[in-house]
Parts: sequence; C-alpha cells; structure tokens
Amino acid sequence: MIAEDFDGEIIDSDEGNLEWVDDGKIYDLNICERDKFLFDWMNQEKFFSTKMIYVDGKLESYQVVFY
Repeated sequence: MIAEDFDGEIIDSDEGNLEWVDDGKIYDLNICERDKFLFDWMNQEKFFSTKMIYVDGKLESYQVVFY
C-alpha cells in the first residue's frame, strides 16, 4: 500500500522512528527479511497469502500463493 498524501502529525511509536521514505530507499533501511518479501509481493498488485516458518528467530522457509 502506498500513501500519496497525509494530513495530521506523525506521533511517536515504540516500534522506532516514524518518517516518510521514498519508494526507492525502502530497501536501504534496516528492515527484517520478511518485509523485503512483502514489499515485493505488494508491488505486484495481486492478492496473496503467505506462510512463513521461523526457526530460532530466523526465516527457514516460506510459501506464497497469488490470486
């Protein structure tokens, strides 16, 4: 999902610093491996479901189905 406009003020979050980031700089951020997959899939503009298996906090495998 892409936000084109925003009205209001960004508030503090326990999840980290919130800021607007250009699409081309998303992968330069310190994001988890899972999010890199999700961003790629969301850009395909299809519905999808995924199952991700983690072992000891590390992504072991995943399955994705596009509709």
